Amino acid sequence: MDRQAINPNELGINLASKQESELFHWFLACLLFGKPIQQEVAQKAYRALVSAGINSVEELAGSTWDDLVALLDQGHYVRYDYSTATKLLDISRALKEHYGSVSELVGSSVDAHELGQRLTAFKGVGPTTAAIFVREVAPVWFGAADSHDYSTAKAAAEVLQRHGFEAYIIGGAVRDLRLGLRPKDFDLVTSATPEQIGQIGEFTRSTYKDTAQAFGVARVKFQWGGRENELEVATFRKDIDPHLGRKATKVEYATLEEDVLRRDLTINALALNPATNEVLDYVGGVADLEARKIRFIGNARDRIAEDPLRIMRAIRFKNHLGFMYDEQTAEAIARAAQDGAVETIATDRLRDELTRLLVHPTRRTALMDLDTFGILHRILPEVTAGKETEQQPQYHAEGSVWKHELLILDYLPDHPSRRLAWAALLHDIGKAATARSDGQDEHITFNEHYSVGAEMARRILTRLNFSNRDISDITWMVHHHMAIDDLPQMRIGHQRQMLGHPAFEDLLELHRADAAASWRPNRPHGTKPAFREIERLWHDYQSTAPEDRQPSLKRDLGIDGNWLIRHFGQELNLTGPQIGSVLEELEEHYQDTGETAPDFYLSQAQRLLQRHSR
Repeated sequence: MDRQAINPNELGINLASKQESELFHWFLACLLFGKPIQQEVAQKAYRALVSAGINSVEELAGSTWDDLVALLDQGHYVRYDYSTATKLLDISRALKEHYGSVSELVGSSVDAHELGQRLTAFKGVGPTTAAIFVREVAPVWFGAADSHDYSTAKAAAEVLQRHGFEAYIIGGAVRDLRLGLRPKDFDLVTSATPEQIGQIGEFTRSTYKDTAQAFGVARVKFQWGGRENELEVATFRKDIDPHLGRKATKVEYATLEEDVLRRDLTINALALNPATNEVLDYVGGVADLEARKIRFIGNARDRIAEDPLRIMRAIRFKNHLGFMYDEQTAEAIARAAQDGAVETIATDRLRDELTRLLVHPTRRTALMDLDTFGILHRILPEVTAGKETEQQPQYHAEGSVWKHELLILDYLPDHPSRRLAWAALLHDIGKAATARSDGQDEHITFNEHYSVGAEMARRILTRLNFSNRDISDITWMVHHHMAIDDLPQMRIGHQRQMLGHPAFEDLLELHRADAAASWRPNRPHGTKPAFREIERLWHDYQSTAPEDRQPSLKRDLGIDGNWLIRHFGQELNLTGPQIGSVLEELEEHYQDTGETAPDFYLSQAQRLLQRHSR
């Protein structure tokens, strides 16, 4: 079940009644189904909570964390997301405080847009969860449909047609409609030029200025469905000298057929006339949809030569849609990869396509396609090096590092964050460089592979032009993917330091997936690791007021270098290193014990300074 495709009827929820209990049940379902986990697991967890008598905001807010964890665990939900129990409590308590009930939350919103904003204002409610909730509630409460839907695109096309121009919905939206999927957006093409579009009274020019606006594309505002919509409308175009490559290609106005022929894949080149529901197919895209086949338009090698990124797009669509490659298309991809075409792709575009593959549920088959075509070795040789790196069978019965890398991708949430997906892929790349063996498989070691791997990951991510924030978070996760095991035994100060890192929640999910992907003899495949201690530490940390999560000796008690100099500067000739060492030890004691007595720190500082001055 697709999390975007869930509906209240399947769960026995009657939103048309407008009763609080039905609204609450839908809200609870959205909080569970909106998470990127296996949806059958979310359904089991939902049933467990409702069966336990949690049928209102007040009952959810009054639950204990231990009870929620136990109920979620009945559906194996905790295995996929450890923070949900905490988030359910936080969201329900905030909802109870600000609105009292879900009915009041909905009733206080003037339209679907405002309801979405109110929902995402709650910490822990993301745009996906809000969109699922609003999608079903809006028609009942506000009588308005999604502004960016088929009816809006159809109405805009009909306006163009009334003014004597051709107008069609084209591309991915037509493909998705034919497949019974929900399009993400609707692209319009027309015979009207941007100047002619600007003269149509029903459209007004957008105030948004896009300096990178493509030739022949007009951005307009359009009143429809009781609200103002912003659309992009493109004039039919054709490429001049596309064989010179993407940057050197010039674009001119053209016919619909010429516009279609400039596209990459047959399934993305269908045009729909919304006035007649006729699909115009110049390239055999309908037949390829029915055959579930990925095929380039015309000569596959020519299409790749025009823009090598089409290799990555073909792989993405094949995996995301569950299709197969046309034989000539697969041959052209393999030949182009062998000739180095992928290395000519702009780094940012390559990084973004790789990320799209990794954050999708089909990431494992996509990675295997990259490997089969010889692409992965050319762009991420550090990953494929794992094929030749065997592991200790007593800890990794699954085999080589490469096999473990593939397995861990299976155990990630359906739609992981970008940093979690990349950290999972790269977490063990240091093993190939650190592997040592005395000739017996049981005695293979990978000393400090996490540290070596973190530095290798830094170089890879820098090579792919990731942001400094992403590089910092992902390398931190790679470096600490083993250390998290020791979290319950760490000093309190060190625990807080790890728990307070912005990537800790993803690190916890990486830890779960890593353990699940590590097969051991006599242990059932996929057994849930014993993470309850770490999970409880994380819950306790999140339940602590933000200002108390990271105590600071300087902020809380005013103890810093100036304080030391003020009390001991005349008595002792203090140096910078001495001050730094003493403050570090005092800070560790404060983090671990919470001691606040000033006299204690005076005597402790004096003792430490005397020791350092010897």
